[in-house]
Amino acid sequence: LQEITNLYRDFIFYLFKFNDNIGKALLNSCMRQAGSDLTKGNNIELLFFTKKHNFKAFYGFTKDEVLSLATKFKILNEIKNIELWYGGYYDPVTKLKIFHVDSVVKYLKFKTLKSYWPKLEVMGHFQKVFSDPDFRSEIFEVVNDDSYLMEEDVADRVTLTDFHETFRSL
Repeated sequence: LQEITNLYRDFIFYLFKFNDNIGKALLNSCMRQAGSDLTKGNNIELLFFTKKHNFKAFYGFTKDEVLSLATKFKILNEIKNIELWYGGYYDPVTKLKIFHVDSVVKYLKFKTLKSYWPKLEVMGHFQKVFSDPDFRSEIFEVVNDDSYLMEEDVADRVTLTDFHETFRSL
């Protein structure tokens, strides 16, 4: 776990902290930023998705906004499907249900329920790591089981060094 945390921290460092081409950035992440040293000496403020803050409602469309769009585009009969596909975030404190903006907009444009997550070129760098079928199987088990130990032979074939090399090649 510590190696994964370090990998994520390194990625953020290379992308933001040591990048002369970035003057300001809004980093929106689905996981906590790794390492307290990321914020030292920087104007980085962590606004957790699960905490109350002024930006909370802007992490996506609210349910009311999606209902308004569905009414405008005359697709109220599709609202349940839109919720299933694109209404992925719910905050019990604020009672906000947040929908993925880009996916909702693309659904309105193409009228097809599917994943509209962008296919980034950098994802090709992960092919080496995830091309091993045993490794993919191990990952699915990690996701589905909260107490899991990877088999040694798979861990020997695909290491976190592969991930570090992937990020360094970007």
